[in-house]
Amino acid sequence: RMGYQEKGWTDGEIGAAWMKIFEKVTHAKANGKYRLLLVDGHNSHYTVAFLLLARLHMILVLCYPAHGTHIFQGLDVVIFAVLKLYLGQERDKLLRTTGKAIDKSNFNEIYAKAYLRALTPENVKSAFKKTGISPFNPDVV
Repeated sequence: RMGYQEKGWTDGEIGAAWMKIFEKVTHAKANGKYRLLLVDGHNSHYTVAFLLLARLHMILVLCYPAHGTHIFQGLDVVIFAVLKLYLGQERDKLLRTTGKAIDKSNFNEIYAKAYLRALTPENVKSAFKKTGISPFNPDVV
């Protein structure tokens, strides 16, 4: 999902809105059990609204250690590198086929193509495995 904040940065309001989306798309799969949500230290993950929504919907929020997401977080370790590669490929394809550069008018379309290629179930599972989250492996780090 994409959101908008006038200053250009995620804030508590966007964090709470995101938590509602997370709850909605993971509720059925959780089947009445607790869910674990791993987050970085951004303040939008620690507002009263965010944490209250988590508590009300049986979502446990666990924060990665400060300044450690480049080691522990699967998005940083695996997914973003793959996404960057595919975004470059989609950008180059756009340039070759249309002669147009990526800009505000076509960014969402190009980004969406790269995103769908990068965030596959296989890549996400690989990210969790590489960081030792699932299957749990404390020796990874």
